Amino acid sequence: MIDHIKNRIERIELLPTFPPVVTEVMGVIEDPRSSVSDIVKHMDPSVLGEVLKVANNSYLGRKNFRRIGTAEQAVAAIGYSGLSSIVLHMPFLSMIDGEDTLFDRAAFIRHSFSVAILAKAVSSMFGLGSPEKVYISGMLHDIGIIVMYQYFKEEWQKINSLMEEDRLGRLEAERAVLGADHAVLGSMLLESWDLPETITGSVRLHHSLEEIGEREEPYVTWLANNLAKRVDSPGGPVDFETFFKKVRDYLQGEMPDLYLLKYHVELLEIAYTRLSEVEGFLFPRSGGHA
Repeated sequence: MIDHIKNRIERIELLPTFPPVVTEVMGVIEDPRSSVSDIVKHMDPSVLGEVLKVANNSYLGRKNFRRIGTAEQAVAAIGYSGLSSIVLHMPFLSMIDGEDTLFDRAAFIRHSFSVAILAKAVSSMFGLGSPEKVYISGMLHDIGIIVMYQYFKEEWQKINSLMEEDRLGRLEAERAVLGADHAVLGSMLLESWDLPETITGSVRLHHSLEEIGEREEPYVTWLANNLAKRVDSPGGPVDFETFFKKVRDYLQGEMPDLYLLKYHVELLEIAYTRLSEVEGFLFPRSGGHA
């Protein structure tokens, strides 16, 4: 069954590739010596267009009537965290067409961002793995769900029927229908994009703690995924006190020997701020403009 799925994915003619510009822009963003002008130099028209669109939506959502017309203004408006999130999502968000009551696009995006941001924070907190790599694997960990939604339509319907009628969990339903879950499909896609095994392995194992062993990046991605489920909220981040308590309680239970609260407050504040920023530029509130 796995070979059948892999062959089917490889035969999809319209399956997007991971654009080289994404890797280039992410490299510049992560370089502390880079400037806005450095980043802009690496943007191709598709990246620039998406960044300008999101920046203007966010800007107008704050009741400001000034249009953003340059890449420099756009980066200043949404920040580096916003820019990196947009760039990483570009290769596959275009795969989601139209509206579907069985696919909550907003919830999917929120959860992806939450896992990425929390994975980077946890990696930095405990010195586990590469913060940059777990950020990417966190952002892309559920890409297999999009592959199912877009390219396995019949199976997608069967999976959702099992979840609704037989009360199966998503993973159980996916395995019953396809013989594999979305983590496996996602890793297959990323392997076809020639992403590093550290990232593809983290995506493949983000539901399989028993198979992770001593590998740090997959463990951090697994941990962040479970942590994000506790702090995700349909309306955006909960208040910081609630967020902090949920993160603290989970990490203390999962890694009591490593978790030292006094050293990690600042990193959790940064993570919370980034989550709030992402919510602001992706889901701006109505600004009341015409």
